[in-house]
Amino acid sequence: MAVGIVEGDRVVHLASFGHGISPATPLVLASVSKPLTATAVLQLVDEGRVDLDSPVVAYVALPPNSSNATPLARPTRHPRRRQGIDIDHLVIGPGGVYTINAKHHPGANMWVGGDTLLINGQAQSYIRNSRHEANRASRLLTAASGFPVFAAGAVVLVAAQQITIKKPPPDVRIIGRKELTRWLRRHSAPTVGTPR
Repeated sequence: MAVGIVEGDRVVHLASFGHGISPATPLVLASVSKPLTATAVLQLVDEGRVDLDSPVVAYVALPPNSSNATPLARPTRHPRRRQGIDIDHLVIGPGGVYTINAKHHPGANMWVGGDTLLINGQAQSYIRNSRHEANRASRLLTAASGFPVFAAGAVVLVAAQQITIKKPPPDVRIIGRKELTRWLRRHSAPTVGTPR
């Protein structure tokens, strides 16, 4: 194991432990970089410097000959939308697997009671749809990975004037956009279960 402590742009301590390891030994970060990168990106979202719905090419310059260099005119959505699937984001991390669906209703009053979600008094099927999408993602990820994967659904309410949650649904998270980053950072893994 190698340990390095950095303050600002200055290395203040280097040490190594174990046979064949020195502070100069290159070590592969692999998946350790994913939560670090996700945290950094979400901090930029909180600061208003990154929009999660914008294509990556809006922030990262790709090489001119890259096959991924084609700029996107607008953000793309899940390719199965036409089949009734409406997953805006799939979050996979230490806290679990979540299907995230953003619902934009500027200035609306939203009320949640169990499986009922009302927007300005009108019932919406967002909770039922989120549950269905999470269950479908669970089945597909389980089939692809060969081990049980449980995905939980989350409906993110964007630009609402008021959100009242009398009773949260048991298996779908209802979150205001401004609370999403904090919720993902502190949320423990969803209950492990068998995908439906």
